[in-house]
Amino acid sequence: MRVVVIGAGLMGVCTAYFLTEDGHDVTVLEREKEAGLGTSYANGSILTPSMADPWNEPGVERMLLKYLGKEDSPLLLRPKAIPSLMWWGLKFLRNSAPDRFERATRANAKLSTYSVDVHHDITNRLGLKFDQGPGGDIKFTRDQKAFELLQAKSKILSDVGVAYELLDADGLVGKEPALASIRNQMAGGIFFPDDASGDARLFTKALAAEAEKRGVKFVYNSSVSGFVRNGDNVTAIQVGTETYAADAVVLASGTWTEILARRLGIRVSIKPVKGYSITVSAREWTARPRLPVIDDTYHAVVAPLGERLRVAGTAEFTGFDAMLTPS
Repeated sequence: MRVVVIGAGLMGVCTAYFLTEDGHDVTVLEREKEAGLGTSYANGSILTPSMADPWNEPGVERMLLKYLGKEDSPLLLRPKAIPSLMWWGLKFLRNSAPDRFERATRANAKLSTYSVDVHHDITNRLGLKFDQGPGGDIKFTRDQKAFELLQAKSKILSDVGVAYELLDADGLVGKEPALASIRNQMAGGIFFPDDASGDARLFTKALAAEAEKRGVKFVYNSSVSGFVRNGDNVTAIQVGTETYAADAVVLASGTWTEILARRLGIRVSIKPVKGYSITVSAREWTARPRLPVIDDTYHAVVAPLGERLRVAGTAEFTGFDAMLTPS
């Protein structure tokens, strides 16, 4: 089967690799100059079944109103984005009901655990290098009530196989000595031994190279301009004057998937959310963190990537505006 995958981010490249392993003829179309330059470029760098709970937890509407207009909030809703989020937002809020939230958390955890298992398998089998961490991460809170909520969420996750270890402030410092300077600010935390970490861009590029060796064709600097259809079936993808025949098409274009799907008359519940990260050299810091550390209060992560550190946080609903807001 001829399959065209649109998007060479982590999801698109993984899809292409497994499709070619299954014997299909695969072409990947990517608007950027190489793989992993979109959402996969500089994200939080952690693979976390432990964070399977959706963002729309019960009471999220109060949280959004509380954070409205606050530039330092972990979940920021720009007023200009509200019109484009109306239909999606109503479903977002409807699914924040406690029973729906818990079902979604359990389903996400099962999928996340499976994904991490597959990730480890492919990494070990192909010998991929992408500044992997030693395994596991830490999440801590700064007040007792938040710690109790974190424990309740973790109990739900443990029912579907997500292991965790409760830690007091001393236990957190014992697990990650770099936290010693804020020992008195931590109410408690949890160590998740089965979470993983690494540079998503490096992983995507390494796997793209392996996929190319196996026959996957990557076409970069190629933005999709249209689809050729025969009834309900897509038979080819247009990129300018070029046409790529397809028996099947995979949309793996991140937030742009909604726009491409709309051209086909398909409605998908995907909306863009912008995150922020900074990556700095930690070569001279001998006491740098060994494990990724998640501050649950600020919804931010510090993740070691070899001799670098990445700090990531904030979820900003601002439509397709890719401009960074100065700090």
